[in-house]
Formats: sequence, structure tokens, C-alpha cells
Amino acid sequence: MLARRRIEKLKEERDVYGLIVLLWHRRQTVRREAAVALGYLDDRRAVPSLIGALSDEKPSVRRAAAQSLGRLKGPDAAEPLITALEDRSKQVRLAAIKALGALADPRSTRPLIAVLRNEDEDERVRWAAAEALGEIGDPRAFEPLFSLLGNGSLRRAAKRSLTRVLTAETVPALVDALHDKQPEVRLFAKGALVGWWGSDAIEPLALALQSQDSEVRAVAAIALSHTRDVNATTPLIGALQDPDSKVRSAAARGLSVVLELVSDNGAPVAEQVSGVQALIAHLDDKAPSVRYWSALALGRAMATEAVPSLIHALGDRNASVRAAAAAALGDLGSEDSAVALIAALQADKDNTVCRNAAAALGQIGSWEATQPLIAALGDRDAGVRAVAASALGSIGNPEATRPLIAALRDPDRHVRDAAEDALTRMTDSEVSAAVVEALKERSLPWWRRRRDR
Repeated sequence: MLARRRIEKLKEERDVYGLIVLLWHRRQTVRREAAVALGYLDDRRAVPSLIGALSDEKPSVRRAAAQSLGRLKGPDAAEPLITALEDRSKQVRLAAIKALGALADPRSTRPLIAVLRNEDEDERVRWAAAEALGEIGDPRAFEPLFSLLGNGSLRRAAKRSLTRVLTAETVPALVDALHDKQPEVRLFAKGALVGWWGSDAIEPLALALQSQDSEVRAVAAIALSHTRDVNATTPLIGALQDPDSKVRSAAARGLSVVLELVSDNGAPVAEQVSGVQALIAHLDDKAPSVRYWSALALGRAMATEAVPSLIHALGDRNASVRAAAAAALGDLGSEDSAVALIAALQADKDNTVCRNAAAALGQIGSWEATQPLIAALGDRDAGVRAVAASALGSIGNPEATRPLIAALRDPDRHVRDAAEDALTRMTDSEVSAAVVEALKERSLPWWRRRRDR
């Protein structure tokens, strides 16, 4: 008890040397507590003495020393901790592995891989080795970790660590794994391939587009978009010519991401021009999914030259394509598309198309759309009514004031909220709140006014 109080006092006083002296105390409990305390002082002067404690005759002291070395993260501790991987005590080996993970020293990669591959080792120790390899992030750990995806007990640790050691060089192995017999391996490979990649992954992913398996080509096309690099445009344009509609759809979807990034950076580049032309051509693709993603991509790329083709797409036989075309025209904000969008709002039988057309008219801000949008406040679909109200607020034509006041009595809460927001935007900012409250009060039926009081 006296020894513990003494250790606590030394810890409070941050007396590193006083605690180091106790590492040679005759009682193992004192040595252990001193080793633990040194780990919490965040003072690397203790590292050499803690390394020495890794040779203590008692496992509990060696374990505490390894844990503290992991907390202090002294680079000199890597080699002694690697040696501790062969300790006869499982608890010491476990502490050494966790400490090596905290140090994240690449020198420990090979020894940890050896532990991972040792089927005679305790499962908890192998699990810790898998996690430590993930913390180190050395690509050399990919193959041994990947081989454990079929191991039921270690699979979860392997998955978590694999995401930290992926590089462009692992792409071919992941592509091959898409044909693995085990569903867990195939699922991980697919998820990893469509995850984030850097520019250095473009070349191996482009090669994967030449696979005979359409599933592989589709996954590669999606993965290319995650490189977030304009250089991915060329292989994606090539994938738009694929005989399989899933691959063409994935390519159009990928271009919607890449070209949006290019448009955000200012002036168009050659790759963007080529991508836009390819997407315009595929607005007539025989697969609806390709036409859908092509339309969305053109809007995200701010491709104003696509306006005539997108207007034509408002007459597509597929409702999803028409809705995507309307959304894209809204993104482009071209006055030239107002007449066609008004026609879609008035005549299309699909609610999503009508909602997107109304939203697009609000984005364009055309006063010609005021009356058609006012008429849409009486649509059977509450979503159309709400979007129409919001669009009227964006346009700001005073002719919409009375219809929006009437919309404050709409049975749907979202429509009422949209009408209130629209009226707020259309009135002077200093008096808008009071005006809207008064309008809301006047628009409520007498029994609602009495109840709310």
C-alpha cells in the first residue's frame, strides 16, 4: 500500500527518474506499477529503462513495459518489441503487438505478418497482429491480410486493416478476386474497387475495362470515377462504347462525377469537351439507364451545348430519363429550355418529371413560368405543389402572392411550409416574418384560429 502511494506521488510530481528506480524494486507489483506509471507521463526519457524491463523475469512487468512503450511511441522501442513477439507469455506478445501498431514502424511489418500466418498462435494474438498491420498501413501486408478474408474468426479484423493498405498496385488482385469462390472475398473486392482511389489507380483500372467479364468492367468504370482525376475521362469515354448496357451506364455515371469536378475548376479542358460530346450522343442510347446517367452528367458538367439535346430528352419514352433531363436543364439554367419545361410541367403524367420541371423553372427564374407554376399549386401530387410554391418564391413575381397565400391553407404541411418560405423570400426582409404570420392567420379557417388561441 505504501509503495502504491509512493508511485502515485511520483507520478503526480512527474518524477521520471524516481519511477525508473522502482523498475528494479524487489517486488514485482511495484515494478509493474512503476512501468505503467511511466507510460502515462509522456516522457521519452523513460524509453531505455522500459526497454530493459522487457527482460524482467515476471510476465506482468514485461507486459506493462510493452504497453507503456506503445504509449510513449519511442522509435528506439521497435526492435526490442519485435523481439518480444517471441516471448513465452501470450499476454506479453499481445501487448508487444499492440505497441508495435501504435508505433507504426514499417520494420515491424514482416514480423507481424509472420505472427499472422502462424496458425499455431493464439487467435487473439493473430487478431491483434491483423489490426496492428492496418495501423502501420504497409502495402506489404495486403496479401497476408487478403488471404484471411475466408477465415471466419479473423475476417473482420482483416477487412478493417485491408482498407488501410490498399494501393494502386493491389487493383489487379482485387479484380481477380471478383471471381473468387467465396462470396465474402468477392464482396470485399467489389467494395474496395468502388472505394476511393488516387490518380495512380487509373492505369490498372483502365486495364480492367478490357476484361471479358462485364461485371468487372462495370466495377472498374465506377472505380475510375473515384480517382477524381480528369485523366479518367478517356477510359470512361471508351467504356461508353461497351456492348453491355451495365458497363455503359457505369461509364456515364462515372463521367457525371469526373466532369462535375472539371466544371468546378473553371474553363473546360479537352477531356471535358470529349466527354460532353460522348454523353450527348448517348442520350439516344437504347438502354434507359445510360440515357438517365448521360442526362444527369451533362447537367453536372454545366454543358450548355447540350441544352437542345436535353430538351429533346424531355420527350423520352422513359420517365426517369425525362426527369433527369429536366433536372439537368435546371442545373444549366438556360432560358431557352423554359418553354419545353413548362410543357413538361403541364403535360407529363409522371409526378417526378413534373417536380423536376417545376424546380428547374425556379432555378432558371423565368417569369413566363409564373402562371403554369401557379396552376401547379392545384396539382393532385403534394410534392409537385410544394416544389411549385418554392419555385414561385425563387422567381419572385408579385402575381404569385395571392396564390401562395391560398397555398398556406393546403392540407399538406410541406406545401404550407414551402408557400410560407416563398412568401418570406418575396417580401421585404424586415417585415417578412410579420407579414407571413398575418397571412397565415388570415388563411386559416375560423375553427383553426380559435383552436390555436
